[in-house]
Formats: sequence, structure tokens, C-alpha cells
Amino acid sequence: MGCKLATDLSALMESHLIDFVWPGSENTGLVTLSFLQTIKDQIMKKLLAMTAVLAVSLVAYADEAKNLFKPINKAESWRLEMHNGAEGSIKAVDDSITFDATKLGGDNWHVQVFQVDLDLKEGQQYTVKMKLTASKPRNIILVGTVDTDDYHEIGLREDIRVDKEVRSHDFTFRASGVASKKNRIGFMIGDEKGDVIVKEMTLTEKEAKK
Repeated sequence: MGCKLATDLSALMESHLIDFVWPGSENTGLVTLSFLQTIKDQIMKKLLAMTAVLAVSLVAYADEAKNLFKPINKAESWRLEMHNGAEGSIKAVDDSITFDATKLGGDNWHVQVFQVDLDLKEGQQYTVKMKLTASKPRNIILVGTVDTDDYHEIGLREDIRVDKEVRSHDFTFRASGVASKKNRIGFMIGDEKGDVIVKEMTLTEKEAKK
């Protein structure tokens, strides 16, 4: 941006005829006030444009940095767990991730998927947002637990009904009983066969009201 500003300013100056009065010189000339004002206006416009671009970039970076999840549309961001003979799969397509329970084991947690190693703060409120759909109507559970010892829940558990219509979901919870950098959030999908498609899933800290 700095090079572009210098180039534009140089072109502007070359488009004006400028004569300077030097002490002891017989040459006379005038740097007009209108020209100086033009220079000032052009510089201010460039600076304002640069500031606006920088502000937008900083906001976008801040928003991205607030999301505590790894990219949700990458299979490696998730851990698929299958228990008691149950089977399932993960498939990333474009900006979404699909979880599919293909064989049941007798309980909802026998097929489950999680984002792990989340560093959550005790007592902090968090918001989970996502868009969900499925090939056919089914029930799933959104849950947060520690990823160690007894795998106890940490304040997040939501029963969700999904179907062919894409719906947005928004849940806020207060983290309780967390483990240092050993927490997980994900879905239990082993209640019934079928898929669930997840898009635009984020985990952010909820700012306290001032």
C-alpha cells in the first residue's frame, strides 16, 4: 500500500507545475495554496482507505482467532470412536463434515465424534454454533466432556432433532469441571442408523456483560 501511495502522490505532483522561490535566486514562482490543499486531500484519502482495509483485516482475524475448534470440514480435526461392535464413518465434503452411524452397538455413545484437546477455562461461558441437516429425521446429542479419567460432562449436553432441512443451532454453556487442555466437544450419534451433516460449527468465548 505504501508503494502505491508514493506512486500516486508522485503522479499527482508531476501533473502540477511547481516553481519554488529560493533565497538569493532571481527566479520567482508560487506554490499555490490550492495545490497544497490538493496534496493534503489526496494523502488523507489514501490514509483513510489504508486504515479501512487494515480495520477490516483485523476484525476478520479477530473473528477467526476466537473460534476454538479446528477446521470442522477436515476429517483429521475429529476423533471417531466406535464401541461394542458399532461402526461409523467420517466424510468431509466442501465446507461440511458428515458423520454416519452404519452399525449400532446398543447405546448412543457407541458411535461418537469429538474435537479434542480443547483448552477451556473453568467458569467461562462458551457458545457453540452450527448448521445441521440429515438424510432422514433422527436424534443426536451434542455433548462436552473431559477427555480423561471418567469422561464426566462439563456443562454442555443438548438433545437435537435433525432432518432434511438445514437448521441453525446456538447453545451457550458455562464450563464446569474442566481439565487442562484435555476437554472435548462433539456428537453422540449411535442411537440410530443414519448420517448428520455439520456446517459452520464454531466454539467461542461468550463475553461478560459490562
